[in-house]
Amino acid sequence: MNAVRKRIKPQHFAAFLLPIVIFIVSYIVIGVWPFGDRMQTIIDSYHQYVPFFTELHDKLVSGGSLLYSWHGGLGYNFAAVSAYYLSSPLNFIIALFPDEMMGEAFELIILLKLGFASLFAYIYLSTKEEQDSWKAVVFAGFYSLCGFFVAYNWNVMWLDSAALLPLVVLGARRLLSTRDCRLYIVSFGLTVFCNYYIAIMVGIFMVLYFFAFRIIRRLSDSFLTSGLRYLGATALGTALGAVCLLPAYFASLNSSTGSSPKEIKLYADFADLAKQLFVLRDPTQLDGNANIYCGIFIVFMAVLFAFSKRLPLRERLVRLILTAFVFISFNVNVLDYVWHGFHFPNDLPGRFSFIFAFLMIDMAYDAFKGIRVEGRSRFIISAVIAAALFVCAARFGEEEAGTYSLALTAVLLGVYILITAVYRRKGNVRAFGLNFSAAVICLSLMAAELAANTIYGTSINGSTSRSSYFRYTSAMQTVRSEYEPQDDEFYRMEISQMSARNDVVRYHLNGLSIFSSTCDDRLEDLMDALGLYQAGNKFSYKGATPVTNAMTGIRYVAGNKSVDWPELEYINYIDDTEYVYLNKYDLSVGFMVPEQILDWTIMDGDPFAVQNEFMSLASGISGEDAFTMLETAAPEISGGTISMVGESKWRWEKNSTASVDGEKKIIFSPVFTEEQYIYVYFEASHSDSLIVVKDGQKTTYSDEKGHIVCLGKCGPETVITLEFPMKASYSNGTVKLLTAAFDEEAFANMYREIADSQMEIISADDRSISGKVTADEDGILMLSVPADDGWTALVDGEKTDPVIIGGALTGISLAAGGHTVELRYTPPGFRAGLAVSIAAAALTAAYFWGVHKKKFYAIMVRTLKAENMPSDNSEDKNADEVLPGEAGDTAEDPAGEGKPALIIIEVHHGTISYKGRSPSRRHSKDRRGEEFRSWDTCGCNNVR
Repeated sequence: MNAVRKRIKPQHFAAFLLPIVIFIVSYIVIGVWPFGDRMQTIIDSYHQYVPFFTELHDKLVSGGSLLYSWHGGLGYNFAAVSAYYLSSPLNFIIALFPDEMMGEAFELIILLKLGFASLFAYIYLSTKEEQDSWKAVVFAGFYSLCGFFVAYNWNVMWLDSAALLPLVVLGARRLLSTRDCRLYIVSFGLTVFCNYYIAIMVGIFMVLYFFAFRIIRRLSDSFLTSGLRYLGATALGTALGAVCLLPAYFASLNSSTGSSPKEIKLYADFADLAKQLFVLRDPTQLDGNANIYCGIFIVFMAVLFAFSKRLPLRERLVRLILTAFVFISFNVNVLDYVWHGFHFPNDLPGRFSFIFAFLMIDMAYDAFKGIRVEGRSRFIISAVIAAALFVCAARFGEEEAGTYSLALTAVLLGVYILITAVYRRKGNVRAFGLNFSAAVICLSLMAAELAANTIYGTSINGSTSRSSYFRYTSAMQTVRSEYEPQDDEFYRMEISQMSARNDVVRYHLNGLSIFSSTCDDRLEDLMDALGLYQAGNKFSYKGATPVTNAMTGIRYVAGNKSVDWPELEYINYIDDTEYVYLNKYDLSVGFMVPEQILDWTIMDGDPFAVQNEFMSLASGISGEDAFTMLETAAPEISGGTISMVGESKWRWEKNSTASVDGEKKIIFSPVFTEEQYIYVYFEASHSDSLIVVKDGQKTTYSDEKGHIVCLGKCGPETVITLEFPMKASYSNGTVKLLTAAFDEEAFANMYREIADSQMEIISADDRSISGKVTADEDGILMLSVPADDGWTALVDGEKTDPVIIGGALTGISLAAGGHTVELRYTPPGFRAGLAVSIAAAALTAAYFWGVHKKKFYAIMVRTLKAENMPSDNSEDKNADEVLPGEAGDTAEDPAGEGKPALIIIEVHHGTISYKGRSPSRRHSKDRRGEEFRSWDTCGCNNVR
């Protein structure tokens, strides 16, 4: 314990706290609670991450299973979701917070991860120094608040693996230099465990790093030997995270894979990408160039690094080439595709930009360490080239950098050059009769730049209203407590209006809506075909009909606005904010249907036909339809022309003479001859939204992808218009509109046939459900449970193979008669992943124990040798008795200068290494006489 305390220096605390303090200041500036009513939960953190945090909190507090959840998506693989969003060990902090403070828990975890990113970067940089240095604190701060962390900190699940990168690199250096695999195995294993997606990028970089290190360093081991050791340590680290990795892999087999590049192309001008290095650049969020900012001084020092005489030319070239390759990768589609795990990112470009920042900071730190011994000509050349690069980036390209960004970048670069010039020559600046350290001035200016850029970037990122986000939380908690399934019940509840796409998850409801990167493509396709809202990794309750409500077992619907839907009966109003409705046509999670349901055709484009076919096949009644199609009259258009291009589909084009500022929209004005519930389905390319105006009441649906909309009961006297505003940035587009009337009588007849043979729930928990059902004849028990290889189905205690209905739902073939049916869930790959992780942990522990035993043996040898150490210049030069590495050296005076020395014996895989240090000299030799060069900055030959 004392040894650990001695190794912890004030600089460690400073490095950890620096980004936290700066970010807290930025929170104060933007008014984050408790300094205002704002939250940093923006974009996907608003819709996805905080709701998933809330679900994890619920499971931790209630003791629920971490393998599956019914709260969203009709049920989903929670282990796969956790592997991507929630596997960070820091997330367990949320158990200390109440449910309504998940936003604050989210922000605290961001702060902690930024602190650890800085601390780990400091640990890496400090191995390059004889003593702990304050300059390493500031440089480490630039890593933790580089463009990646400032722009993407709200993607909290990515931060762990990015923060661990410096430790992974340090571990790799130790592995390659001294064969000590411990740090590399543990740090890389944590990287995989915390977030396998970012770990892919780290893994790609570590492959490149291995070759770079081999070229730079002349290692005693052969390429094959070191390569196999490196590969083995990487595999062992990966195996430690297998408990997360394997379930995520199997879940990804049914999720979106995206398309691969067909040709090589550039995204933008390289000058525009270089502008991202300037200070006060707006962070790229959804689209744009990669966030590569890492400090103006860092860029200047990286240029000086290229001309440094302190480091071998080969090392400089290799590190510069590696950094340039990463830089180029941001702008070349094929390389970008590979770095992102052979998948093009959906917005949020350059997700590996933290690697570029790390390489730049690493080079800059090496250059700054030796700046005082650099020649004047090299320094001047570096300054001129840095200025020239700045001018070229500002002058060329299509994008404007902005006046303030250009001006401040130019000023900072000039001041940095001036200060470092003084520091290189004198070390001090004299002003007002006092001497000021140029290094301190430079580091202070760097810290000020870092703070200013972070505060600016955080402000530009934006924030959300805390009170608005949690406005309905209390009411929904009341709804849940009153209407949630109790004991062994199981049914579903949904929300008619959502503020976040994962509100069903956030309120812990057994609902249908979900937004997750692990979404099953098959379920997305089914929801799309049914006319529900679906748009890449998400689908929602928006677009529900009596058919989809019955099919998915929705019993209750809550919302902050009243709705006029034929299947819903108003039953309650909670806390003056939430309407609660009962679905009078709900079905159990399981119900019997004829075997013909396997012939159900899932076709995109006409959801009314898909739903009609389902009701006919499920009920066995033909000749009746729940929806009757109505003719859609041709629309009117302002500011353009329109032509019909298919059944109920029109193409619009703007007039070339239309006013730029004039309103351009397509307007449908349906007329109804009898009073009926009317539904429309729309698809609109290049239109901002669908605006429904009914009897003067306006409702907007801002979804270009399209879905079903219930217009309520409409009759001859109903005045209704459907408007599609045209996007100003497009000159043409298409609008598809299908109109249907709901036949409640026909639907009710078919519903009763289906409802006659429902499953009676016996028990239900987080990962299992069982019930009894009586089949009047052979058929299929259809379950509104997503098809998943993790389900084990038991019929009367006998295992049976489920069938898939509609390409995405689970079915079980049953013979006529009464049956007990049980479903149990274990994520595919979970057991294998857990076994691999346990085995890897055992191997890692054994390796650590082996290293410990060897070090203990080395200490014993050191003690015995020291007791028999000659006190003068012995003539015996036997390596087994004379520990210092050169003739004439002794234990008291290895340098022959009468100064005390520190002698350490270490054992690495059976090789005894003698290390000696005096105030004037450091050296080390092993028994074979091989010298370890002191310029190897991996930190492994530092004597502690």
